[in-house]
Amino acid sequence: ASWDDRGAFSRAVEARGHTRALASWLAMSLRRERGRYRLSMDLPVVRACLEDFFRRDLWPELERLDERRELHCVVAEQSFVWERGDLDRLHAIGGRLPQVHTHLFEGAGHWLQVDAPERLLELVCGELGRG
Repeated sequence: ASWDDRGAFSRAVEARGHTRALASWLAMSLRRERGRYRLSMDLPVVRACLEDFFRRDLWPELERLDERRELHCVVAEQSFVWERGDLDRLHAIGGRLPQVHTHLFEGAGHWLQVDAPERLLELVCGELGRG
Protein backbone atom coordinates (compact mmCIF):
# COMPACT_ATOMS: atom_id res chain seq x y z
CA ALA A 1 0.00 0.00 0.00
CA SER A 2 1.00 3.62 -0.34
CA TRP A 3 -0.20 6.85 1.24
CA ASP A 4 -0.31 10.53 0.27
CA ASP A 5 1.49 11.56 3.45
CA ARG A 6 2.61 10.31 6.86
CA GLY A 7 -0.64 11.52 8.43
CA ALA A 8 -2.72 9.32 6.13
CA PHE A 9 -0.53 6.36 7.04
CA SER A 10 -0.88 7.09 10.76
CA ARG A 11 -4.67 7.38 10.47
CA ALA A 12 -4.79 4.01 8.66
CA VAL A 13 -2.76 2.37 11.42
CA GLU A 14 -4.96 3.90 14.12
CA ALA A 15 -8.10 2.79 12.25
CA ARG A 16 -6.85 -0.78 12.69
CA GLY A 17 -6.91 -0.35 16.46
CA HIS A 18 -3.34 0.69 17.20
CA THR A 19 -2.28 3.68 19.30
CA ARG A 20 -1.30 7.05 17.91
CA ALA A 21 2.16 6.64 19.46
CA LEU A 22 2.73 3.35 17.64
CA ALA A 23 1.41 4.79 14.38
CA SER A 24 3.81 7.73 14.68
CA TRP A 25 6.73 5.43 15.41
CA LEU A 26 5.92 3.22 12.41
CA ALA A 27 5.54 6.30 10.21
CA MET A 28 9.26 6.92 10.69
CA SER A 29 9.80 3.83 8.49
CA LEU A 30 8.06 5.39 5.50
CA ARG A 31 9.99 6.49 2.44
CA ARG A 32 8.84 8.65 -0.41
CA GLU A 33 8.64 7.01 -3.83
CA ARG A 34 7.26 8.89 -6.83
CA GLY A 35 5.27 11.28 -4.66
CA ARG A 36 3.76 8.58 -2.41
CA TYR A 37 4.82 7.14 0.93
CA ARG A 38 5.53 3.43 1.37
CA LEU A 39 6.87 1.35 4.22
CA SER A 40 10.60 0.87 3.81
CA MET A 41 10.51 -2.42 5.73
CA ASP A 42 10.86 -5.69 3.85
CA LEU A 43 7.65 -7.24 5.23
CA PRO A 44 8.50 -10.85 4.25
CA VAL A 45 11.76 -10.49 6.21
CA VAL A 46 9.88 -9.00 9.17
CA ARG A 47 7.45 -11.95 9.05
CA ALA A 48 10.32 -14.46 8.91
CA CYS A 49 12.00 -12.81 11.90
CA LEU A 50 8.76 -12.91 13.92
CA GLU A 51 8.12 -16.55 13.03
CA ASP A 52 11.67 -17.40 14.10
CA PHE A 53 11.20 -15.45 17.35
CA PHE A 54 8.02 -17.32 18.27
CA ARG A 55 9.53 -20.69 17.30
CA ARG A 56 12.57 -20.42 19.61
CA ASP A 57 12.63 -21.40 23.25
CA LEU A 58 15.54 -19.59 24.90
CA TRP A 59 14.65 -20.41 28.52
CA PRO A 60 17.27 -23.22 28.66
CA GLU A 61 19.94 -20.74 27.51
CA LEU A 62 18.96 -18.32 30.25
CA GLU A 63 18.84 -21.04 32.92
CA ARG A 64 22.40 -22.22 32.20
CA LEU A 65 23.98 -18.78 32.19
CA ASP A 66 27.40 -18.88 33.84
CA GLU A 67 29.07 -16.27 36.07
CA ARG A 68 31.16 -14.88 33.19
CA ARG A 69 28.06 -13.40 31.58
CA GLU A 70 25.56 -10.88 32.89
CA LEU A 71 22.04 -10.55 31.53
CA HIS A 72 19.54 -7.72 31.89
CA CYS A 73 15.96 -8.65 30.98
CA VAL A 74 13.78 -5.67 30.15
CA VAL A 75 10.14 -6.62 30.64
CA ALA A 76 7.13 -4.60 29.54
CA GLU A 77 4.43 -5.47 32.05
CA GLN A 78 1.60 -5.24 29.50
CA SER A 79 3.45 -6.99 26.66
CA PHE A 80 1.56 -9.60 24.67
CA VAL A 81 4.78 -11.62 24.36
CA TRP A 82 5.00 -12.68 28.01
CA GLU A 83 2.82 -15.60 29.03
CA ARG A 84 1.35 -16.25 32.47
CA GLY A 85 4.11 -17.41 34.78
CA ASP A 86 7.01 -16.12 32.65
CA LEU A 87 7.82 -13.29 35.02
CA ASP A 88 7.76 -15.68 38.00
CA ARG A 89 10.12 -18.00 36.13
CA LEU A 90 12.43 -15.09 35.33
CA HIS A 91 12.48 -13.95 38.96
CA ALA A 92 13.24 -17.53 40.10
CA ILE A 93 16.20 -17.68 37.71
CA GLY A 94 17.39 -14.30 39.02
CA GLY A 95 17.11 -15.65 42.55
CA ARG A 96 19.50 -18.49 41.66
CA LEU A 97 21.76 -16.52 39.33
CA PRO A 98 22.76 -13.07 40.63
CA GLN A 99 24.01 -12.04 37.18
CA VAL A 100 20.43 -12.13 35.84
CA HIS A 101 18.68 -8.79 36.37
CA THR A 102 15.02 -8.04 35.63
CA HIS A 103 13.86 -4.51 34.83
CA LEU A 104 10.06 -4.40 34.93
CA PHE A 105 8.40 -1.48 33.14
CA GLU A 106 5.07 -1.32 34.94
CA GLY A 107 2.14 -0.19 32.82
CA ALA A 108 4.14 -0.30 29.58
CA GLY A 109 3.12 -2.33 26.58
CA HIS A 110 5.40 -4.26 24.27
CA TRP A 111 6.61 -1.14 22.45
CA LEU A 112 8.80 0.29 25.22
CA GLN A 113 10.33 2.88 22.91
CA VAL A 114 6.79 4.23 22.47
CA ASP A 115 5.28 3.68 25.93
CA ALA A 116 8.27 4.56 28.12
CA PRO A 117 11.01 6.16 25.99
CA GLU A 118 12.55 8.26 28.78
CA ARG A 119 12.71 5.34 31.19
CA LEU A 120 14.18 3.06 28.53
CA LEU A 121 16.84 5.65 27.67
CA GLU A 122 17.65 6.07 31.35
CA LEU A 123 18.13 2.30 31.73
CA VAL A 124 20.28 1.94 28.62
CA CYS A 125 22.45 4.98 29.32
CA GLY A 126 22.55 4.51 33.07
CA GLU A 127 22.58 1.00 34.41
CA LEU A 128 23.44 -0.78 31.17
CA GLY A 129 25.91 1.88 30.05
CA ARG A 130 28.23 1.22 32.99
CA GLY A 131 29.84 -1.82 31.33
